[in-house]
Amino acid sequence: MLTEDQLERQCLEWFRETGWDVAHGPDISPGGHAEERGDYRGTILSGRFLRALQRLNPLIPRTALEECVRMV
Repeated sequence: MLTEDQLERQCLEWFRETGWDVAHGPDISPGGHAEERGDYRGTILSGRFLRALQRLNPLIPRTALEECVRMV
């Protein structure tokens, strides 16, 4: 039988193998050394989301992309 921890570790390894960056939750959580969210209620990492939008839409002004992030 596969435990939840084993499944999570396997999935993270699959993500790494396919080129995804994997971050440790406490590191990017509030107070972590690489904090990416202000509180635990946030489900979207706004900084990463904005960078992805900029990469995918290089001709759209940053202010419009920032508004998109706020709307989401």
